[in-house]
Amino acid sequence: GAGTVAALGEIMGVEVSAGEEKCAIVMCGGYSDKTSTILTYGDYPTCKASKAIYGGAGACKHGCLGLGDCVASCSFDAIRVIDGVAWVDRELCLGCGSCVKACPNSLIKIVPKKNTTYVKCSSTDKGGVTRKACSAGCIGCKKCEKACKFEAITVENNKATIDPDKCKNCGLCLKECPTNAILKLPKKKKPVVAKPKAEKPAAEAPKAE
Repeated sequence: GAGTVAALGEIMGVEVSAGEEKCAIVMCGGYSDKTSTILTYGDYPTCKASKAIYGGAGACKHGCLGLGDCVASCSFDAIRVIDGVAWVDRELCLGCGSCVKACPNSLIKIVPKKNTTYVKCSSTDKGGVTRKACSAGCIGCKKCEKACKFEAITVENNKATIDPDKCKNCGLCLKECPTNAILKLPKKKKPVVAKPKAEKPAAEAPKAE
């Protein structure tokens, strides 16, 4: 954090500044109600092992395998698997990148924490194929690319990508996406500090007659 960096700079006698805070995001929205499994076989306890067997059990071969290799790799307890998809707690994540290396489908990216808008899909299949595999997948229609006023979105290989350096988190792309493949995280609310109640003045003691 900035406070720690400033303190270290003072101790070392040099002028330093804190770098931009970053965190991991999982580029997949294929939750259990959005996609399905097409294979059933013996238990494979890791994503890496599951990937080796026909690319995993899911209908989308680009999606989260959901077996928690990223969870096991995280030293900060910042990742959970919810409804078959890995989820990152942005408050706990330090952007170290260990989960990026652990994911066999390369679904996890490190982005600036200030960026709250991203495409939660990594499929490069044609739109029709993606739509059959997952109702929340990017179909490469380019509507988001046309709607963006900051040239932050590009669609290549049937997949939309948002440049975090150009994105202003305006949300225009969300309104245009027909499959809701783009997610905008809510802003963190500032904690409300309750003001102490003013004490009532003590009542005067009755005077003795």
